[in-house]
Amino acid sequence: KTITLCTVHTMLHSHVHVQPPKHASAIHCITRSIVLLLLLDVISAITTNIQEIRQQHRQHKLTFVAQYRQPIVNHRRNNNNNFIVVREFKKASFLTTMMLSGASKPLRGPDVQPARPNESTYWVIPDKLIAGEYPTARGRHDGETREKIGRYLACGVSFFLDLTQEGEKEAYESYIQKEGATREGAIQYCRIPIQDFGIPDKKTMSRILDTIDEAIWEQNHTVYVHCRGGIGRTGTAVGCFLVRRGNAGEEALEEVNRLFQNSGRSRESWSSPETTEQIDFVRNWND
Repeated sequence: KTITLCTVHTMLHSHVHVQPPKHASAIHCITRSIVLLLLLDVISAITTNIQEIRQQHRQHKLTFVAQYRQPIVNHRRNNNNNFIVVREFKKASFLTTMMLSGASKPLRGPDVQPARPNESTYWVIPDKLIAGEYPTARGRHDGETREKIGRYLACGVSFFLDLTQEGEKEAYESYIQKEGATREGAIQYCRIPIQDFGIPDKKTMSRILDTIDEAIWEQNHTVYVHCRGGIGRTGTAVGCFLVRRGNAGEEALEEVNRLFQNSGRSRESWSSPETTEQIDFVRNWND
């Protein structure tokens, strides 16, 4: 072993035209040789890793398409889920905004998240998209509703996406306009109804997802998407949103349920989405 290490040591030094001193001891020679061999192992590992990354890049190359109203990013998903799926953008700057904001990264992140308006909500994308129950007080209590709406606004929510049907619950649009009048930036409200315990048609779900994307990435809103209890219809919309971001159907369902555990409503329902029909809708979603 000593002869082998010293031979390698001599070869390396000969390559750079530096001969080891004649008085170098055998131990000194062996020590330096071991260090050089370890360095060679590290360099070899780095080179192999770079080659693997280049191979992955070739397999998952991003393709940009300039045609209006066409996908501007297409790719084959990899197992690490590092690339976003963008179905439709109106502007190239829209993609840039998503990439810089971290939207191209997997949703799983640190457990520390921004404050929530109440325990019946959960962040899907911190500071960008939050989901949960109907944002009014239970019962007709104006003071409590104003206070509750104020907590949503204090958490940065500036766009409310309502999935309930008209007349299902007390309207709250007037509350958000009054509470938001003294704050910077307009507070927006949009209703795209889905029947309770039901599923939308494909066109309606695409509209819901487009509304979320445009509000977040084009208008710089923080969106609150909700139904009545924040379980069935809300979970269906969030699940399809995750599929659009690049998750497979089953992965999206697992992620919705993981996020849903942060909501107090998870103590009332074992699953979000709620019904078999809603779960299958997310599992098979492809827009």
